[in-house]
Amino acid sequence: MEAFVATSFVLVAGAMNGSYAQPVRHMTRWPQPLIWLLFSCVAFVVMPILSANLLLHHPFIVLSRLPRHNLTILAGGGLLFGIGMVCFTACYRLLGLGVSFVLNIAIGTVFAALLPIFFLNPQKLLNLSGLINILALLLFVLAVIGTCYAASCRDRQKKHEATHHSLKELTLGLLLGVLSGVFCSFQGAAYGYCLPAMNSVAKQYHLSTFITGNLLWIPIFCTAFIPYALHHARLSLQTKPVNVPFKLPKYWLYIVAMGVMYYTPLIIYSMAVQKMGELGTGFGWPLLMSAIVLTSNFWGWRQGEWQQAPQRAIQAMKKAIFLMIIAIILLSIGAHINVHLH
Repeated sequence: MEAFVATSFVLVAGAMNGSYAQPVRHMTRWPQPLIWLLFSCVAFVVMPILSANLLLHHPFIVLSRLPRHNLTILAGGGLLFGIGMVCFTACYRLLGLGVSFVLNIAIGTVFAALLPIFFLNPQKLLNLSGLINILALLLFVLAVIGTCYAASCRDRQKKHEATHHSLKELTLGLLLGVLSGVFCSFQGAAYGYCLPAMNSVAKQYHLSTFITGNLLWIPIFCTAFIPYALHHARLSLQTKPVNVPFKLPKYWLYIVAMGVMYYTPLIIYSMAVQKMGELGTGFGWPLLMSAIVLTSNFWGWRQGEWQQAPQRAIQAMKKAIFLMIIAIILLSIGAHINVHLH
């Protein structure tokens, strides 16, 4: 029963994260840069600090016990993550929800989980776990190629002819999607590098590792807020925000909902993984990623992103999603085998 509840939590977390951008389409009276600026205030600043204070008294005192170089790494990873989110938001505006999520997660997974093995521990490629990782990498590459092809076919059909402008938008969108995955991968890399040090602090002060682990998100998200907010503040000023109708309570509720749906899944997933025990990271992570991809693409279909797309574009996107889910599962299996080998 506990495993069922934990699995349900992971699915809910994935569905929430894959849906956080959905309210943007309902806020037509606000310019998008302003929406994303306000969203970042909630998701990158308010939610991490509020959650930490709800989980623990004086979280910043505990966080200050980390070595200075760990805090520097968290801040640096956060800045790069913020740049990645700028790229992701721009990709979303150009190519839609489904394509941007697939590119972000596929490229981000390759950089965060696979490339370190290839460059730092190439000897691990010689065992069964390594072969599975190589296969997963190939599937991720095929998924990205399939997504690019699907987006290209879809946008050609929408424009009736591939004008220079449409090709430029498509190329820029795909490039931004790839860059978003590269830069966003530093979020997980910084967290993973600093987690052992934070666990030592937790042991020293007799605190739960679940609680202290969530404190690491504060410097990551707060520093990510800097490039993300500056970028969208600049764009917002260009749209003359003095003419924006701010007295729309429903819009403010949408902003809060976006921030909650973006950040809360991190905490829900952490709780679920602990309840799963040994199966936690091996089973929970691919389930979370799959739920995010499927949910974001469900909303993409509902929003009509593929309404005028030819059948070959739709089939290519479906195959790309399928390949990426298989790659995520294989990557998880490879990690599970690697743990047991050592």
